[in-house]
Amino acid sequence: MRKTRSAPSPMPEAAPSSLLVDVAGQFPGASQPIAVAGRPQLVQFDVDDGRWLIRGLSSDQADALVSSRHQLLAHPAIAETGIAPIPHSTHSHGLADGAPYEVVSFLPGSSWAMNGRLMLDGHGLHRPLPPPPGGLAAVAAQVAQFHLASEQAPEGLLPRLSVRDYQQAQRNRWQEVKRQIQASGVREAHIQRWLSASQRVVFASWDVLEAVDFLRPIPLVATHGDLWPTHVVADKSMVRLVDWRTARHASPLTDIAQLIARFVGWSGPALEEVVESYMTVRTLSADERRLLPVFGALDLAVETGIILAEAYVADIDQTSHYAELARSGAGQMLASLESIGWSIRKTNMDSRELRREAKEHARAVREPGRKPRPRRLSSKRPKQ
Repeated sequence: MRKTRSAPSPMPEAAPSSLLVDVAGQFPGASQPIAVAGRPQLVQFDVDDGRWLIRGLSSDQADALVSSRHQLLAHPAIAETGIAPIPHSTHSHGLADGAPYEVVSFLPGSSWAMNGRLMLDGHGLHRPLPPPPGGLAAVAAQVAQFHLASEQAPEGLLPRLSVRDYQQAQRNRWQEVKRQIQASGVREAHIQRWLSASQRVVFASWDVLEAVDFLRPIPLVATHGDLWPTHVVADKSMVRLVDWRTARHASPLTDIAQLIARFVGWSGPALEEVVESYMTVRTLSADERRLLPVFGALDLAVETGIILAEAYVADIDQTSHYAELARSGAGQMLASLESIGWSIRKTNMDSRELRREAKEHARAVREPGRKPRPRRLSSKRPKQ
C-alpha cells in the first residue's frame, strides 16, 4: 500500500489549562505560560534555570508511580544520554485540583508529527509516518543507549512486565478492542481483515514464545513502551523522546518492535536498519533477533485495532482530514499486520519442531557429549 505523509498545516490555537497555569505561577520569576503544540495539557514556561514543561497526567498516574519514574529519569546514567527529559529537582510532580501533573525539562527541537491535521480536541493521532533519511537508525541507536544505561539503575523503580505478562496483556487489550469494534456493528472490509489477521497472531504468539522457552524470566531493561513518530523530538544535534508515562521494565524487543511497526511498517529493510543500528550500541541474542517479529505482530494486532476504531467507530466527522488520515494509517498498519502474520503462523506450524529443539538443547546442557536423538519420521501416508 502506498504510504502518504500529509502536508503540514498550522497547529490549532489553544489556551493553556488554567490549573497548569496556576502551577507555573508557583515557580518564582516564571514567564507567561503557553500551550505547546495546540495541547492545553502541555504548558511551557521559562525561569532563570531554564525552560520547563508542565504535563497534565491521566488519573491512573499515581503519585508513587510518577515519583519512581522520575527517580529513574534523574539517574546519572540515564540523564547523561540526553534522550529523555529531566524532572525538576524540587517540584517534579503534584496534584492540581486533584489531577496529577509532572514538571520536566523542555526538550529542544520539533516533533516528527507536528501537523494540525493530526489533532482532535487537543490530542494527537498516532499513525505511521516516514522519518527523515537516517532518522530511524538514529532513534534506534538512542533507544539502545537508553536500554544500556538503564542496566545501571535500580530495577524496582518502574513496573515490571515479563514477556509472559506482556503477551497476556496484549491479548487482553486485543480482546477489549475487538469487543468494542464488534459491538459497534460496523462491518468495513478493513475491520474484517483485521479480525482475521490479528486473531492468528495473538493465539500463535504464545505457542511460538513457549516453544523456544522465551516465557521464562529473562533480564529486563527500562523501556519507553509507547514509541510513535509524535513522541520523537529532533533538532540538528540529536533525537530525543518525550511522553514517558508508560515507561516500565520489560524486554527491549517491545521498544525495537515499535520502532519498526509504528514508524515505517514492517519490512525486511526496516528490520535490518533498526537492528543493525541498535546492535552498534547494545547486543541482542540470537533468540531475541529471531523472535522480534512476534513482538511486532503482537503490537500491530492491538494498535491496528485501536486506530481502526478511531477511524470507523469513534464519533468523528468522517469527511475531516483527521478521519481520512486515521483510515490511511489503519490501512498501512493492517498491511504490515497481514504481512507479518503469515510468518508468525508459519512459525507456529513448526512449533512442535521448535519444542523438540528446545528439549534437545536442555538435554545437551545436562548431559554434555551425548548425541541428539534422531528425528522421528511420521509413518502416515500423505493424502492423495
